[in-house]
Amino acid sequence: MPRPIAYIAVVDPAGPTKMALIASQHHVAMHEIREAVVLTEVSESAWDHDPERGWRLFVTGTTYQGRELFVVLFPVDEDEGIWRVGTAMPAE
Repeated sequence: MPRPIAYIAVVDPAGPTKMALIASQHHVAMHEIREAVVLTEVSESAWDHDPERGWRLFVTGTTYQGRELFVVLFPVDEDEGIWRVGTAMPAE
């Protein structure tokens, strides 16, 4: 079971193909994802368990330009605050 409060210090890209897909479909850049969730207070966060993918963290945060994003993160090293991007899109 993951910790109730997540520490997000590093967010790694999901891979070039996945990041290109996020950029083309959702118009979100990697730097925006980092602005919205790394070492900042986020608007909302909640854990979700997917039977195939395992634990993931749903996070809503705001970029420096005021753009609100919904980001799905997978823990790489939760103690060190290292995460991998699952997807990201403008929050509704």
